[in-house]
Amino acid sequence: MAEEIKRFNFNQVAADLGYVAEDGPGGPGGRPAGGPGGPGGKPAGGPPQFPTDPESIRRNSLRFQKMWPDERSMALQDYFNDYVASGEPIEFEGHSICWAMIALQQKLRANKVLMYMPPFGKSLDLVPMRRVAEPKDNPMMKFDVTEQGDDVRIVVTLLGGGNPDPFQMSLGDVEIKEIGAGKNIWLELVGAHYLFMFDFPKTFGGDCNTMYYKEGGETWYCVASNDPAVRVGDKPAKSPFEA
Repeated sequence: MAEEIKRFNFNQVAADLGYVAEDGPGGPGGRPAGGPGGPGGKPAGGPPQFPTDPESIRRNSLRFQKMWPDERSMALQDYFNDYVASGEPIEFEGHSICWAMIALQQKLRANKVLMYMPPFGKSLDLVPMRRVAEPKDNPMMKFDVTEQGDDVRIVVTLLGGGNPDPFQMSLGDVEIKEIGAGKNIWLELVGAHYLFMFDFPKTFGGDCNTMYYKEGGETWYCVASNDPAVRVGDKPAKSPFEA
């Protein structure tokens, strides 16, 4: 008998947290968009295309900052405490702001986590990427890894015009350069498919010191911490790789 997995749509999660609809259909607490490829809608019938130019990405990030400001994003982490305690599998549809989603994956790192992709009509299993000394090329993305003492910068560049098909291969077959334990990881994304950032906690979240993500190219957020002096949601002014 197949294991039953409960699916959470982030619109409904927002409603459960008491937030009203914003920015029209599909906003927190609002009705699902229902269109092709939208939350609650039918598969679009082909790979989705997301805006990849930096300005569109920045505007989209600002929209989600309005929908999921810091206090809501932190409340989102506690919403799933029962699943963390039980270790039950969980499936998501839709999304909140990206940094909070990455932090949530760190919180649920020991759980089986699926991401339902309406444009494809199926779910992607968030399993750890393969950490190897000499990674081979991947068809979906390339990683530029720069180490500087205890800090590591990882720039993720999405291939396929910045919109790779996430089902080209299992994330478990994606290879990334091994990073030693106890490092501070600084993540940046070139492209629009935030989904590929959600797997970093599964990959490095267990033995890194801290992990940060630059939201919308503007604000750094701590998305994972094994350091008692650093909290998820902390916002350093800049990374060690910035002047």
